Amino acid sequence: MTPLLLAVKNGMWSCVEYLLDHHASIEHCDKQKRTCLIIAATEGHLAVIDSLLEKGANVHHEDEEGLTALSWACLKGHYHACETLLNHGSDINHEDINGRIPMDMASFYGDVQLVQLLIDHGSIVDHVDKNGMRALDRAIGCRNVAVVNCLLKKSVKLGLSTWALAAGKNDMMTILISKLIDDGISLY
Repeated sequence: MTPLLLAVKNGMWSCVEYLLDHHASIEHCDKQKRTCLIIAATEGHLAVIDSLLEKGANVHHEDEEGLTALSWACLKGHYHACETLLNHGSDINHEDINGRIPMDMASFYGDVQLVQLLIDHGSIVDHVDKNGMRALDRAIGCRNVAVVNCLLKKSVKLGLSTWALAAGKNDMMTILISKLIDDGISLY
């Protein structure tokens, strides 16, 4: 790991600034093809993210799994990092190698405010990944009630995987059945 990557990982903003001012490569990658920006987003180091973006870090770079800095920030639940990356042009609907988008990561993490931020910025809420999973399915699988309710308010589709993941989870089944009844669908 280079000195710059190490400083970024540890959130050492002044050290990052010094190294960048002395021509350290901002786009150098670690073994997983993660750049400084991806590492900073993963760790939630907002001051470092701001500094890297100011110096021209690429918000669209993908690691070996096809994840961007925004994807990692969503997966780790770093709201302010996500907000900053979105304001700097990150692709809100970027698909990784498994077809997952940042909304999928945020729904898995379970922060309803982060999910709402992505919705407000135009994220697709009914995207289906390569495994047939939607953001709603991930939220149900993790029993993230607030995220499930948030997504249901956006009229997301209830697919087969949705019901399969809700099976055996009475709280999730109750929410889904209530949604059907509220929408006027007869259950008999």
